[in-house]
Amino acid sequence: MGTIPGGAIVERGVETQYEFNGRFVLELMDADFTTAERIASRIQEALPNLGAVAVDGGSVEIWAREGEIVDPVSVLAQIESVEVVPDTPAVVVINERTGTIVVGGNVKIAPAMVAHGGLTVRINQYNEVIQPPPLSGGQTALQQNTEVNAKEDRVNIGVVNPNATIEDLAKVFRALKVSPTTLIAILQDLRAQGAIKARIVIR
Repeated sequence: MGTIPGGAIVERGVETQYEFNGRFVLELMDADFTTAERIASRIQEALPNLGAVAVDGGSVEIWAREGEIVDPVSVLAQIESVEVVPDTPAVVVINERTGTIVVGGNVKIAPAMVAHGGLTVRINQYNEVIQPPPLSGGQTALQQNTEVNAKEDRVNIGVVNPNATIEDLAKVFRALKVSPTTLIAILQDLRAQGAIKARIVIR
C-alpha cells in the first residue's frame, strides 16, 4: 500500500464567490492556538486599519475598523504579505518500513530510564547556576541541563547537552551501532512513559 502526499482528483471546477460585509474569517489549514494568536497580532501591527482576533485555534476573524473603507481583494493581498512565524508542533514521524525517523527541532526529552535487551538508557536532568559577568548588571539564572547516558554490556558512552533532544539520543545510539528498529522501539517506550513531550506518528 502506498500514499500520495497531498494527492487529489479534481472532477469538476468549484465556483467561488466572495461576499464581504466588512468582516471575514481566515481558516487555518492546521489548527493551532499559538499560530492563530500570532496571526491576529501581526495583522493588527502591520495593518492598523484592520482589527483581528483569534476566535479559536483554527480561525481568525478580521474586520475593517470603524470609518475605514476597504476593498476585500486589496485587504486579502495585504494580509498575504504579512509575515507570521507559525508555531511548530512537537512531532516525531517514524517510518517502520524504512527505519526513517524525522524529528521536529523542539522535541525535548524528560528524565527517564529504558532497558531494552542488553542496552540501558538513562536520561537525567540537573540544574546549573549561571552567573552574569562582573559589572554587567545581569542577574543570576538557573539553567536546566539534560544528561543522556547509554550502556551496552561493558561499553559506556555519555553525551551531555543543555536540553537534550532526540537527536542527542540518536547520536549515542549510532555510536553503539543500535539498529533503527531498536531505536524506534525505545522512542515508542519513551513516549508511552511520557518522557517524550511530542506526538508520534507511525507510518
